[in-house]
Amino acid sequence: MHKIVSAIALGTLLAVSSGAALSASHLAGDRQSTWADIKSWTHEKKNDAVAAGRKLIAATDRQLEALQAQARKAGTETSEAHKKNMAELQAKKAAAAAELAKLEKAGTTAWTGTRDAFAAAYKDLTESSDKAAAKK
Repeated sequence: MHKIVSAIALGTLLAVSSGAALSASHLAGDRQSTWADIKSWTHEKKNDAVAAGRKLIAATDRQLEALQAQARKAGTETSEAHKKNMAELQAKKAAAAAELAKLEKAGTTAWTGTRDAFAAAYKDLTESSDKAAAKK
């Protein structure tokens, strides 16, 4: 499962890197550079930043769908744990999406705080989804 997640992340990072100046280090799946790149987004590149954020959230959606598919194949014993994990991941995805919506509306003065809030929410989401994938 972790290989599926890595492949999804790699594909997304390839697509995102052309849209909002995310670095080539993403090709290696370097999450730290992803967050560093998000934090380097400027208000002048707001549209590119929001588009890249949408692609990151979409990649996470695909990752969650893959986890769901794998859980359906698993036995009932893992079903309860999976439901709990998925509820947590969905809540974190919603939080990241909400921060992205705020980012889209952010003006120059609120940009840095809003951008950093999205970066933190996205980081929390990806760390949790990586942990869930590693458990499967």
